[in-house]
Amino acid sequence: MSNILEVSKLAGVSKATVSRVINGNGNVGEQNRERVLDAIATLNFRPSKTAQALATNKTNTVAVVFPESNRSKWGVLLPVIAKELQKHQMSLNLVCTSSDATSEYETIVQLQGQCDAVLLYSRVLSDKHIQKLHKELTIPLVVMNRSSDTLTYPTVSIDQSQLTKMAMEHLIAKGHRHIACITGPTDNPSGQARMKGYIETLYKADLGFNPLLIATSDYQLNGGYQACMQLLELRIKFTAIICFNDLMAIGAQKALTEYGIVVPKQVSVVGIGNTDIGAHAVPELTSIDEPIKTMAKEATKLIINKCNKLHSDKSIILSGILIERRSTCSIKSRVVV
Repeated sequence: MSNILEVSKLAGVSKATVSRVINGNGNVGEQNRERVLDAIATLNFRPSKTAQALATNKTNTVAVVFPESNRSKWGVLLPVIAKELQKHQMSLNLVCTSSDATSEYETIVQLQGQCDAVLLYSRVLSDKHIQKLHKELTIPLVVMNRSSDTLTYPTVSIDQSQLTKMAMEHLIAKGHRHIACITGPTDNPSGQARMKGYIETLYKADLGFNPLLIATSDYQLNGGYQACMQLLELRIKFTAIICFNDLMAIGAQKALTEYGIVVPKQVSVVGIGNTDIGAHAVPELTSIDEPIKTMAKEATKLIINKCNKLHSDKSIILSGILIERRSTCSIKSRVVV
């Protein structure tokens, strides 16, 4: 295995010059730089990451802090982040956190010195917590899936309220006036924003708000099934259901079918997420596509810019897109269930 001394001998330069070329610091003449790069290629030399970190005070690593409870999004977000980092010779360090805000906060603080920056996706930290982190951390921080008019830290988020508004507007345009809602937990900013979108659209359309048409669940298939059964057992009129993710929507479709209700002729169903499982449901699920991959890509670009000391304190808000399939249709008659 070749070493830096062999590279310096082949290139005809000092070890210090080779080190400056490898670490990208200091002034090196173009001719010497080319000779060093040619020698590195000839010898297939691979610099020690540990040595580079000591020399540059950089690890070329971004810590992605992600809740253990959100494993379903890992497979979408992480490959995108890793690919973007690789373009800049950086690597990803996944840090899983619990549902405890204090523990997650301390975990992030302790990452200083172990990585060059933190890309955060949190369900439990308050805006106050994150603003404090942004002030106190000595490394850059970019937050995914969080937005607010009062935020002082850079974020890339999805307009969660817009997702439910789009679903509701789709159903209202098809003539539905009695629309039930199966939510996920609403003790976090995303859940609260989605609920806000549901309620605001009802009032905008002069449909009124009936709390009995809301069932809270857990974003799981069986949770959606049980929540829909609760709504059906109340025997309150509704001709459509909006669910806060595709899994609960598919669970709701199963409950409706078992109850003898035909989807969508009697009750239309809309999900959020536009997942593969929704596209293969029976009937195929109408859903709102979340731009999760775009969020991951933009957030990674933002954190790379901050690592390179480029001005990147902006915030980006992304919108969803309606994907209409066979689980919704125009209302034909008023149905009592």
